[in-house]
Amino acid sequence: MFAALKSTIQVVLITVLLLLVIEVIVRTTTHVGRLGTAKELFVEHAWLGSHGNAPKISATAFGIEVYTNEFGFRVDADEQEDPVKAGGILVLGDSVAFGVGVENEHIATTLVDDALDSVRVANAAVIGHSTFDHLNVARVLLAEDKQHFRKIILVFCLNDVSEASAQLIHNTRTSRVSLFESPRWVAAGFTGGPTIVERLRNNPLAKRSNDWLRARSNLYVLLRGLATDPQGRHWRSLLQKYQTLSSEDLLHVLAPIVEVQHLAAAHHTQLAVVMVPYAEQMKNADADLPQQLVADFLRAADVAYIDLRPDFLATREPESLFLPFDPVHLSRDGHKLLAAGILRAIEENPDPIESHSI
Repeated sequence: MFAALKSTIQVVLITVLLLLVIEVIVRTTTHVGRLGTAKELFVEHAWLGSHGNAPKISATAFGIEVYTNEFGFRVDADEQEDPVKAGGILVLGDSVAFGVGVENEHIATTLVDDALDSVRVANAAVIGHSTFDHLNVARVLLAEDKQHFRKIILVFCLNDVSEASAQLIHNTRTSRVSLFESPRWVAAGFTGGPTIVERLRNNPLAKRSNDWLRARSNLYVLLRGLATDPQGRHWRSLLQKYQTLSSEDLLHVLAPIVEVQHLAAAHHTQLAVVMVPYAEQMKNADADLPQQLVADFLRAADVAYIDLRPDFLATREPESLFLPFDPVHLSRDGHKLLAAGILRAIEENPDPIESHSI
C-alpha cells in the first residue's frame, strides 16, 4: 500500500515538475501570452450607462500591467499623476485600441503620441466597448467645455457591433447573466444559440477553471489555442452574424458612429474611423464581407474611414501582426500598422467616397 502511494506521489511530483519546466520553456521561447483582465480595472457607469476603466489604477490585462490616469485613459506608470491637458487627439475604441497584451510604450496610441511633437493623444479605449459605448464616451468628453479635441479617431473592431464583451464584463462584477440575454444583441438580429465553447463558458466550474488557468499559464493558452482554433472559431461566428444582418439591423448597430460624427461637428472637430481586420482574414484575401458592409454604411453617411485590411495583407507575415491564437488583438508589429493608420487619419482628411488604405 505504502509502495503504491509512494509511487503515485512520485508520478505526481514528476508530472508537476515537467509541467513547470514546459511552462518556463513556453514563456521564454514563444510569444504566447496569458489572457484575462483583472475585474478591478473596470467601473460601472463611468460613461453614462457604459462601463469604463477605473481612474488612477494599476491592474493586469492579458498578463501585462496597465495603468490609467484620472479619466481612466491608459498611460505609462510615470504619467498617472500628470494633469490631463485640453486639446489633442481623442481615440475611442475597445480592447484593440486599449492595447491588451502589449506594453504601453509599444501600443498604437503611444506610438502616435511619440510621433506628434505638439499634440497629445488621449487613449479613451475601454475593453468590451461597442458602438453604443463609443457614443457615450464621446457624449461625456465633448460635453466638457474645457475639452476640445483636434480630431477624434474611432478604432473600429469588427465585433464592435456586439455588446457581448461588455455584458461579460458586467457579469464578472454583478450577477451571472447569459451573454445572449443582452437586449441589443437580440435587437440587432444576433439570435443564434451558443456554441459548445460558449456553453462551457456559461458552466460555472468550467468558466472558473478556464479563467484561472488562462490568466496564469502560458502553456494552457498554447494548448487551448491549438485545441480550439480561437482565430477561426471567432471569425466564423462573426461572419455568420454579418451574413444574417438585415440593413435595418446594420443601421441600428452602426448609427452611433454617425451620432459621434454629429457631436464632433457640433464641437468643431472631425471624426475618422480606422477599421482593424480579424486575424483569420489574413488567410483569405477575399474574406472582406464585414468591411464591405461597414464601408458602404460609412460612405453613405459621409464618415471618413481607413480600412487597414489591405495594409495588413501586404506585409510579409500578416499573421505576426496579431497576438498568438488571438482573433483580433494586435502584436507590437500590428500596433505599428495601426499607428500608421491613425497618423494618416490625423494628418489627412480621407475622402469617404472611396475605400482607403495607408
